[in-house]
Amino acid sequence: MEQPLDADAYPFERTWTFWYKLNNASWTSSSFVKMYTVRTVGDMWRVLNNIPVAVVSRINLFIMEGEMI
Repeated sequence: MEQPLDADAYPFERTWTFWYKLNNASWTSSSFVKMYTVRTVGDMWRVLNNIPVAVVSRINLFIMEGEMI
């Protein structure tokens, strides 16, 4: 039986940051809230798999390179 891959063993070449903005918030930079910065494939999946379903319809989710918004 094959062993599952260790997703943390696969780093991205750059860091990526998850940001969200409430649907009814303005599009100014102050409306964006930093969630998490990911460095590996495993980091990315931990963030995506832990966003509550009830929240998904109320936010805009962004994945930006580094700290850029």
